[in-house]
Amino acid sequence: NVFISEDDDKKLSRSKLKYGDVLLTITGVSYGKSAVVTKELEGANINQHSVKITLNTELNPYFLSTFLNSKFGKLQS
Repeated sequence: NVFISEDDDKKLSRSKLKYGDVLLTITGVSYGKSAVVTKELEGANINQHSVKITLNTELNPYFLSTFLNSKFGKLQS
């Protein structure tokens, strides 16, 4: 685990994770993999290798993550 200062955490508020967000890797070996943020990860920050997708309440984050991990989701991303 890597920790940042409280000041940096405040500056990086847009990268702070919330329960139910969907993460998608955009670089590196695991490019294109998706996962749902669990309660244990809530409040963590992501770096430039990932995208955070915050959903409205109408879409199930597990559905979106499963779709993004499927053949059809990978073709579109």
